[in-house]
Amino acid sequence: MPADVALGLPELAAEPLFTRDGQPEWQVLQRDTKLDIPPWLWLSASLVVLACPVTLVVSLGWARSGCRVRSRAAGWPAAPRDTARSRPAGSRTSRQV
Repeated sequence: MPADVALGLPELAAEPLFTRDGQPEWQVLQRDTKLDIPPWLWLSASLVVLACPVTLVVSLGWARSGCRVRSRAAGWPAAPRDTARSRPAGSRTSRQV
């Protein structure tokens, strides 16, 4: 890994053959992780990240149900269902005759 001046970490050379003590994977892959942040900040940031997709899914569902209610109130017919799946095999419709 290259040296990181901003973090004050030295370069880790990739030698062809070496033995190194085992480390947790996150220490190797996330060298810039700060461990001195307050727990409340980590919790609040995680909750904000969780709230974003939840809000998106709820708002999409709410908008979908609102469109259905408004279309019925305006007198539009309900969307036709696909009846091809519910017909038994070999049955004929008026179009096939």
